[in-house]
Amino acid sequence: MMKGESDMRECACTQKEAIRRLKKWGYLDKLEVTKAVFKRALRRFQKFNGLKSDGIFGSRSARQFMHPHRCGLPDIMPIVRDGLCLWPHKDVRYYQQAMFLQGVSYQRAASLYKLALQSWSNVCDIQFLEQTTFIRANIWTSTGRGRLDNFDGRGGTLAWAEMPCSGVVEATRLRQKYDADEIWTERMLFIAFLHELGHSIGIQHLEAGNVMAPFLNIDLSGLQPGDIAEAVKRYGEPVGGPGGPGPQLPLQATLDVSGFKPHTFELEPV
Repeated sequence: MMKGESDMRECACTQKEAIRRLKKWGYLDKLEVTKAVFKRALRRFQKFNGLKSDGIFGSRSARQFMHPHRCGLPDIMPIVRDGLCLWPHKDVRYYQQAMFLQGVSYQRAASLYKLALQSWSNVCDIQFLEQTTFIRANIWTSTGRGRLDNFDGRGGTLAWAEMPCSGVVEATRLRQKYDADEIWTERMLFIAFLHELGHSIGIQHLEAGNVMAPFLNIDLSGLQPGDIAEAVKRYGEPVGGPGGPGPQLPLQATLDVSGFKPHTFELEPV
């Protein structure tokens, strides 16, 4: 996801930059972009992100392009052979390295990650098994910084995750990384964890209003109906039947994690 600042760098996006980003995010695949092609791609981008879909490159669309709270993955993913990205097994192994992030301690980051894992396992038939090393992990979560880790400093890409698409087997290991140069809040990190874990279990970007929307929405407190439907489509309903949206993070910025125990999955909802 890409990150943001309060000034939003208003109207700093030119049409040339908009075309570059539309290509990067999967809305355009042509080298030469005519006015009609650009307008169709812009309408699709506007609709996907909850804007008026008029194909007009005005100030609202320009601000949305420059909104820095965004996922590093494209919005429009290549078509997968069987139509869905997913793991072939439902006991998915993960390893989370100690995450030293600005603004959130590594202990709280670990607890927030477990809360995000429980959110997904509460709404579909998937379980996450913690590993003590990355060797047998299906999902390896860590931090990174700079171009070698596909980050560009504060104000660029916030996080990214590899997805279990074509060729994935039970022994596959996918990476998930979060920008160490960003200044995080607990709310930002929790929603980012939910979002990137969604990618890690095969869910592509969804339209605005969902956790899986490409732009981070810190007004959300947990998974939304669209997110849940995509998880159930891949893994079925949780054992015992449909549940709620899973643990929610209160809209207040502080999370009480004093009751959480490391290396367990029995987390109490907040």
